[in-house]
Amino acid sequence: MTNLLIQQYPPLFHAATNVPAFAAAFSELVSLTHLKVSCPGYDNAPSNRRSVVDYALISLRIAVERAPLYSLNALSLHPIHPGGLLYLHPMSGHGSTSSSAKRWTQIRSLSICMESLTRSSQPKHTQQAIEHLRILHAYLRTVSRGLTRLFFRWKGARGPSPLSLDKEPCMLPIETDFMHPSQRGEVRGPRPLRFSRLRHMELENAIMDSSQISEFIHKHRRTLVEFNFEDVKLRQGNWDDALQPLTLITGSDRWKRNAEEVMDVPIVLSPINMEPRIMGPLLEEVDAAIEDSSKDRGQHTLSRWLGKPKSTVQKPNGKESFFGGRHITKLFRGSMFHRPVGVSA
Repeated sequence: MTNLLIQQYPPLFHAATNVPAFAAAFSELVSLTHLKVSCPGYDNAPSNRRSVVDYALISLRIAVERAPLYSLNALSLHPIHPGGLLYLHPMSGHGSTSSSAKRWTQIRSLSICMESLTRSSQPKHTQQAIEHLRILHAYLRTVSRGLTRLFFRWKGARGPSPLSLDKEPCMLPIETDFMHPSQRGEVRGPRPLRFSRLRHMELENAIMDSSQISEFIHKHRRTLVEFNFEDVKLRQGNWDDALQPLTLITGSDRWKRNAEEVMDVPIVLSPINMEPRIMGPLLEEVDAAIEDSSKDRGQHTLSRWLGKPKSTVQKPNGKESFFGGRHITKLFRGSMFHRPVGVSA
């Protein structure tokens, strides 16, 4: 009997559900300002039941809510599975109280890297993906009031924009003609998100419409000072339409002329298969070049010139010296020392 219980509830399960131990540990971290949660390798976990990771997230959330973490202001979820936010939601999870959301309203910086949703033609998987989007929308709504910095990235395939899930086709309410008469007139779709203090926003690896971007910028124009759409693909419209609110905010389209395009350009310093050159043979080649060009001028070499002390070197006449006039310019113009150098102020 004991072996059966251990197989069904391994020791790791008991450790993940030990809420008092989690609470005691976080009670000692009174100066904690940034909490990082990572749930890698969740692809192999069964989707029809909770795993040890899910129970650990529940214990973690309860401990954070009960511990005196008054300095906590940043939260990073790198990565997190789509269903994991359900167990971190303060209002719809196990052990939630009326004051559970108070701790999470302290969060000012939120960074989420979420596993991509499963794409399948089966109705069961489609309904599960929609449910995960609703969980994401509800979680962002809970912490949206105090956020000043938001970063979101889909890990894997591109996913819908979490900032405007109310405009996604899969989240729109069904038409009233196909609804039961008792349900007509009710708001079935998600309500739009509003980040009243958001100043910095970054979205990566998403797919959305230009109207969604335009509406988001216009809605947050009074607080938003920086936004970045990295690797975002537009389903409809173009980027001129998406960034049209910038023209209304600034009063002109001058921002289009000042736009900058940044990219990584590799710099090749030397051929890959070229043998390394040392200073000895290099100086010998220079001496040979000078000797060939100065047979009628005397036996002058670069090594002799470099070997003379500064006190004995006199400034020769440009017409009589080998290193004067235009002759040295022509010599070094064809040598390896002549390289154009650009100086920027």
